[in-house]
Amino acid sequence: MVIALDSEWSTVQGPTGAMATLTLLPTALVTLEPNSVATTRVALRRAILDAVDRGGAHPDFALILRAQNDGESRLRIDPALDDPQAESLAESLIREQIELYRQLLTRRVLALLVVGLDLRDAQFLRSASAKVGAELNRDALAAPGSDAWLVQRFALFTSTDSLTNLDGVLSGLSTALARRGERARRATGEFTLPPGGLTPSALIPPASSRNRSGGSEGK
Repeated sequence: MVIALDSEWSTVQGPTGAMATLTLLPTALVTLEPNSVATTRVALRRAILDAVDRGGAHPDFALILRAQNDGESRLRIDPALDDPQAESLAESLIREQIELYRQLLTRRVLALLVVGLDLRDAQFLRSASAKVGAELNRDALAAPGSDAWLVQRFALFTSTDSLTNLDGVLSGLSTALARRGERARRATGEFTLPPGGLTPSALIPPASSRNRSGGSEGK
């Protein structure tokens, strides 16, 4: 399975200055279903990481995954599922996304914003993040870089209403993301990945080692 994503770089002004964003939009509908969620998740993760690697001109940025464009859904939980089924699927998806969050963090992505979801999908994914994060937090402190922190703080799921004020949402987050970027650049033990991730020395590669030849990826 292959998922294609259009990508576009932009900047948003916030209290701490300009913040780079990379927006990704599926070119076709992606439906998350119980019998195909693993395959879809792997394909989506591969597409997201490939898009980030191609557009490595910015050292720190927020990644936006648009679930809707011009009123058309591009990413959704199967609407035929009843609430318990959709809730279970959302929890499974959040657990599987931890590895993606780790890999994005090592690429200097400061946050993943999934915007434009159907309200029902956004609510299930937010609830799943809170539940999975609480379960993880029983075994380890929610320090920056831990699995619990990634689940609870790294990703944000919003409904279609957010599309009308996306710049405002990002501007409101810019101060927190700037602080997060400072910690990432220092790459101290305070901001390392949990076991299974990269070692602290490899967490944040020097800027000179990143691909800086890419520019904006047009839609």
